[in-house]
Amino acid sequence: MREILEKLRSDLATAAVGPDVEAALAAFALSLGYPYFQVAWLRQPLAAAGIVETPTMIGNISEEWWGRYWQRRYHEDDCVVRSCLASVLPVVWDGRPGQDLSDRQRRIAREASRYGLAAGISVPIRGPTTLFTVVTFARFQDAEPADLPQLIDTVTLGALAVAECLATRIAPGEARPAPPALKPVECNCLLWAARGKSTAEIGRIIGMPERTVYFHVANAMDSLGVASRVQAVAEAVKWGMISP
Repeated sequence: MREILEKLRSDLATAAVGPDVEAALAAFALSLGYPYFQVAWLRQPLAAAGIVETPTMIGNISEEWWGRYWQRRYHEDDCVVRSCLASVLPVVWDGRPGQDLSDRQRRIAREASRYGLAAGISVPIRGPTTLFTVVTFARFQDAEPADLPQLIDTVTLGALAVAECLATRIAPGEARPAPPALKPVECNCLLWAARGKSTAEIGRIIGMPERTVYFHVANAMDSLGVASRVQAVAEAVKWGMISP
């Protein structure tokens, strides 16, 4: 484990841009037996009960999964996220249903497993002032390693090295942003708009007043940062939020 950690530190020491950091993390993750990794960071009050903005992310976890995750606002109920917000300790998780999970949390775990995220370790890191980073390593199936405590120590030290590198080497524009979060009803309105339906027709299809459809479409446009319904539809398709 020491050699794996030193290799990561050495790779990060010469990493100058986002792709270099991702390559170093990919090699580190594979060496640990966790082929998937994700680093997410944002600035928020330390006492915040939940995620207050969409984080910046780098990693190789499916963009389709993240599109579903943010669109369905899973971050509001994700028990891993809640644990990371409430503690500085690593969170070891798997996709097996637990008695203390809600139906929605079980659904999140089942869907994540379909994207290869059946088990993993997430490390929350709080930097200077309000910087909050979570480094996650995941894999297809839950198979407890022979020495879990040593693995957790290695992952935690690796996560700290990554967080330090990000704070000093990656400019905000160099990382891939996470997709914006839309409410299901907003996605539904954009879906029917993509299929060529007018506002009045969308209202009749989904059973709401025309002015309410306008309201939801306007909110979606604002969240996506666009100025027209056509642009909103294009962005929603790009992020995998709708499939016309």
